[in-house]
Amino acid sequence: MAEINVRLVTWAGILCCLIWNGFAQQGGSDCIKANAKHCGECIQAGPNCGWCKKSDFLQEGEPTSARCDDLAALKSKGCPLEDIENPRGSKQVLEDREVTNRKIGAAEKLDPQDITQIQPQKLVLKLRVETTIVQET
Repeated sequence: MAEINVRLVTWAGILCCLIWNGFAQQGGSDCIKANAKHCGECIQAGPNCGWCKKSDFLQEGEPTSARCDDLAALKSKGCPLEDIENPRGSKQVLEDREVTNRKIGAAEKLDPQDITQIQPQKLVLKLRVETTIVQET
């Protein structure tokens, strides 16, 4: 009878651990849920997701997807900041002339190349997936 109770308690403990582990996985970050196999997949998972490129970051038996996690989690797991890929969007204005003030009769005196109808004229945008750059005027 005692042997049956020990087995029952053992199996109940194992079952509880499996259930608890399943809930812990489901409650993880979007980065972990993405199960990313490479950096590109990882940074598309969310704005706070980063990829640890440090060659010896993974523990033995850990899947490649463990390189993808929240930035704070990667730091706490020992990935140096310089080894975390986490690109941010940016904007660089290359040409920004004022829009031509078109008074009645004044436009005829301007050469077409001197008329500006949109502002800015040239810019470079570097975007990360799911990132919005807002132009404030």
